[in-house]
Amino acid sequence: MLLLLTLIFSVTTALAPPTSQIPTLSNRLLGKFSNVKQVTSELSSSPPLTPGISGGHELLFSTISRVDCLPYNYNDDPHSEIGILATYRFGHSKGTIFRTRLYTFTDLPGSKIAMRVCKLLEPPSDSPDPNMMYTEGIDFDAIPNCDVIWSSVPGQFDPDLFTYLPSLPSLVSTSAFHGTLGKSGSEVISDRTKKLMTVFDELSLTESVLYLNDRAFSKQTGEQLYGNFKNMPYILDKISASCCKDFNWLTGKATSNKIIQEKLRKLNCNSNGTPIIVSN
Repeated sequence: MLLLLTLIFSVTTALAPPTSQIPTLSNRLLGKFSNVKQVTSELSSSPPLTPGISGGHELLFSTISRVDCLPYNYNDDPHSEIGILATYRFGHSKGTIFRTRLYTFTDLPGSKIAMRVCKLLEPPSDSPDPNMMYTEGIDFDAIPNCDVIWSSVPGQFDPDLFTYLPSLPSLVSTSAFHGTLGKSGSEVISDRTKKLMTVFDELSLTESVLYLNDRAFSKQTGEQLYGNFKNMPYILDKISASCCKDFNWLTGKATSNKIIQEKLRKLNCNSNGTPIIVSN
């Protein structure tokens, strides 16, 4: 009998689905991040490293909050309802916002996690594009071919896909999550110039630091448009883990971005995640 119970337990364990790492990954991303230590060190070096061809980094500040009650479900994956809203600023916490993104997650085969990258949109004036997230009141649209693929096994990565890890051996030995757009990057139309560019993105995430190597090049000329010119990541320390209240999709609260606040305040969703537009 004991042998039979042992065999049943072993078979049940083997057939059980692996525990998703999406909650762990998304929770690590929450908080306020800044690379002030990195920039201070670069400016104190001799000669000083400034942003641009000398290899320095701009001072960045990011606030990442959880989003409650996302009004859709990606590929019927319950974890896709986990979303986070990120704002990126130049300088300090009151600096100019240069990027706002919504990230959602889904498990993939082969111990991978896809992080869908969505940008803020103005509501459409005519019929919605079928590629948009919602049927009405569209606020965010997934950027095509820009899913960041993370390894769901902390500490695991493909060395051919990361340009900066060889120069940061201490990071390789940690239990960091590593994510990338892939070796060939992704082609994206610039919001600013409306021209085609190739974007490369490599990320590593420990419990207290976000490494971000985000670069873009003109598809026409090959000129680097943004990102570090020496292929070294922005090293964003988590300066506060408990700073961000959960962002509620229904009310638009817990954000200082008035555009998002006004748009998301008008959205509601029913129990199965289908969006309902409510009047104000």
